[in-house]
Amino acid sequence: MHSSEKRLIEYLVLFLGLGVLSFLFLFFRYSQTMQIVVVTVFSLFYPLWGIVHHALEGRLKRTVILEYVLISLFVFLLLLTAIRY
Repeated sequence: MHSSEKRLIEYLVLFLGLGVLSFLFLFFRYSQTMQIVVVTVFSLFYPLWGIVHHALEGRLKRTVILEYVLISLFVFLLLLTAIRY
């Protein structure tokens, strides 16, 4: 498998995961608890995907991990705030 094919598969996994989680977030729009669960799963999925992606490319560093974790935490807090209000 070529590098471009691997990269395509990696990004398809990302967009499929984000698509499914977005659908579930909207599907459970009347259940605050389930939306929080979906946001939590997203907040775990995104940095995990980023870490695996960079590890496969041989570019994984602490700063990359920190970046994915902080962005995920920021989005989690932002969505949690939006859900609560």
